[in-house]
Parts: sequence; structure tokens; C-alpha cells
Amino acid sequence: MPGLLNRRTVALGPFENEVVAHGGAETGKRHVPILSRCEHGLRALSPAGMGIEIERKFLLIGEEWRASAVREQHLRDGLVAMTGGRKVRVRICDGQATLTVKTREAPGVNAEFEYSIPLADAEEMLTRHCDGNVMSKTRSFVPYRDFTWQVDAYDGVMADVVLAEVELTRIDCDVPLPPWVGREVTGDPAYRKINLFRARTGRTAAD
Repeated sequence: MPGLLNRRTVALGPFENEVVAHGGAETGKRHVPILSRCEHGLRALSPAGMGIEIERKFLLIGEEWRASAVREQHLRDGLVAMTGGRKVRVRICDGQATLTVKTREAPGVNAEFEYSIPLADAEEMLTRHCDGNVMSKTRSFVPYRDFTWQVDAYDGVMADVVLAEVELTRIDCDVPLPPWVGREVTGDPAYRKINLFRARTGRTAAD
């Protein structure tokens, strides 16, 4: 199968330094701390550049981020299969198609293997082999200081969901939070796409 990208994903658990705010409106005093990547339980599995992805997820406050977006992508994701902490996702993004296998290796650690596939095959999978578990979103890339944030605004039944993520290449990196970032939801099961989708439809979805 062509185009193996072979990525490992490290999903971090909750952090002590949390912004006390929710998307749309603040719920108390709000600080904007510098968050360190040297937290408990976090360890490098291999040097940066060998496929490790460290990702943190946040709610947003208002629409200020839109003025700073430098580009957008439209994505369609479908869940082909899921069992025992493993899942297979098909994605179409900007006319390119991928098939991704994710598997949970340890608490907070996922292995991810991504393959390029023909666009026609991806369309067929989304139409006939995802059992309706398909979602779409617009991803905006928003620079802030030395980092580029990804803001995902969902469509359809998920239209009320907007989440910001930042990916890192160094495990000890400090991340200044933009003023439009709210509460951190990294590791919160309620903010996994599969659970957000299920809460609105009663079905599963690609995550």
C-alpha cells in the first residue's frame, strides 16, 4: 500500500496549570500561564523527528482567533472499524485521501499508522463502509508566537463544537497560550470526537 507515513501519537493527560474558562464565556478568574511539557508521566519514546506527536487540546473564547488564521483545510473523516482500543479511520483532506490505523499502547500513548490511498477508494469507504459515522470540519491554522495552533470548527450535527489544538516537536517545550484560548480539555473523555458525536447523535464517529 503506497504512502506509509508511520506516526506515533502521544496523548497527554490532565495538567495542573489549567485556564479557568469555558468556550464562549469566562467562568472565573482567568490566567494565561506558560505551560511546560515536563509534566508527570510524560516521557520521550524516541527523539523528535522520529514520528512522536505531542498534542494538547483547548476550548476557545470568542472569535478573535479568526482574524489571525493564515490558511484553512476542509476534512471529512469516517470510522471504518473500532474494537479494543483500536480504530481505522478514512480521511479526505484537500483532495488527498488517507487510511489511518490507531491503537492504544499504554495510558496516554497511541501508535498511529497512516497510508495514502486513492481518492475514489476513500469516497467509496465514506459512502458505503462507515455506517453513517462520518463528520466534516474546517481546520484553521493560527500562528501565535512561535507555535501554530489548529482550530477545528465542525459541521452538521457538530456545528456547535470548536476546539483548538497545538502540536509540539519537543517534549520540554513551553507553550504561551493565546488570549483566545480557554480551558484545557486534554485527556478529558467528554471532548474526544467520538464522544462529542455520540452525545449528539447516539452513534459513534471517527476520532
